[in-house]
Amino acid sequence: MHLDPARVRVHREQSAELPSALRRLDITIDGGDRAIILENKPWAMEQPDQIRGYVDHAVRYYGDRFVLLFLTPSGREPQSIPAEAWSRLVAAGQAGTIAYNGAVRRWLEDCIRECQADRVRWFLRDFAGYLAEKFGDGDEEEVVDPDSA
Repeated sequence: MHLDPARVRVHREQSAELPSALRRLDITIDGGDRAIILENKPWAMEQPDQIRGYVDHAVRYYGDRFVLLFLTPSGREPQSIPAEAWSRLVAAGQAGTIAYNGAVRRWLEDCIRECQADRVRWFLRDFAGYLAEKFGDGDEEEVVDPDSA
């Protein structure tokens, strides 16, 4: 998904008014008429209908111009949206899962190889080590390509 850098705003803990509750989207990268929404679940499970509500929120504000990425240790699929609905979103390039112990760690390792600043490289190594310690070495994830959305 292409976002115009001049229009991009990043929001943390953005309110999402849902019929059953007021919830907060972890990170929204808002491009004006499109967005990337990140839901971070390193330990906690979702609340009832949480992801389904986030999708409803995204549709209300962005139509079909959004990608919802669900980050977990293993890349599991969310439980708070019907599996068929999640599968449709994934097939449309509007949703995907990312594993801390897979794609995120591999991305950090790529960054470590490319980084020329020693202090930043050490930080990245420490972070990659933390992820390995907390979430293991698994490699199960399905990652959406935001450029295909």
